[in-house]
Amino acid sequence: MEENWLFVDMESLGVVPNSSILSIGMLYVTDELKNASEDVLYSHGLYVLLDVEKQKRFIDKNTLEYWKNQ
Repeated sequence: MEENWLFVDMESLGVVPNSSILSIGMLYVTDELKNASEDVLYSHGLYVLLDVEKQKRFIDKNTLEYWKNQ
């Protein structure tokens, strides 16, 4: 039986529902890709950087400090 996985990761500037979203990454993995190299997986993924200024959503100062120190 074939198994497929969808991985989604969102990075935000807070933990409340209306927080600004910095980026969204997605990867759909099929049986054919489950043992693929990191480079191959990157080529099959999607990564989107979002414009925080256009969102006009909540930005938590503590979360912003966290990201600045990463």
